[in-house]
Amino acid sequence: MDNKPTANKWLIATVIVMGLVIIGLVTWIIVGALNKDKGTDSSVKTIETKKDSSRLSDKTREEDTKPSDESKKKYKDFRTGRDGTDTKLTSVSDVDKLDIDDSLKKFLKSKVGQPIPEREGYTYEPVIDRAYGKYAAVYGLANAYTIIGPKNGTGEIGIVAGTQQSYIPCSDLKAALVPSCLVDGKCEVSGTPQTYEQD
Repeated sequence: MDNKPTANKWLIATVIVMGLVIIGLVTWIIVGALNKDKGTDSSVKTIETKKDSSRLSDKTREEDTKPSDESKKKYKDFRTGRDGTDTKLTSVSDVDKLDIDDSLKKFLKSKVGQPIPEREGYTYEPVIDRAYGKYAAVYGLANAYTIIGPKNGTGEIGIVAGTQQSYIPCSDLKAALVPSCLVDGKCEVSGTPQTYEQD
């Protein structure tokens, strides 16, 4: 009779211990699973962070090797001692050396070395004076001083203004949105000099 209560006590104790062990195992499995998810998330984030930093470094490398649009938009003065001797364009390679917008280069390449229609035996050897963005001031294309740039400010590159005397007509400059730095902020209306402002 005394053995039955003792056996029952041991049975109850064993069941309680087994229950605690099972609860401990279940808890351990759940905690392990949660930690595994966190580890996966952090490794995914680490991989994504590495990819992002790789993309950024590639982008930075590209920006370093390619001249930016902003740098090409800066004012460039090609006058040497104001006589233009070092900026005469006699070949395509001369044009390639210029630090100007690609659309201006393309236009100048189409002219350099080509025969001048009204002057037999002569070819175009323009002298670039200065440039800003998609505009340039050039001697030797048509008139004494011409501005090449996008027609109407946005169109195809061509001769947009020019003069044979003092100043370029204000109306031509305004129509093509020519930057004032290429004409020293001056233009003319009916032969009268005017101030011209255009960024």
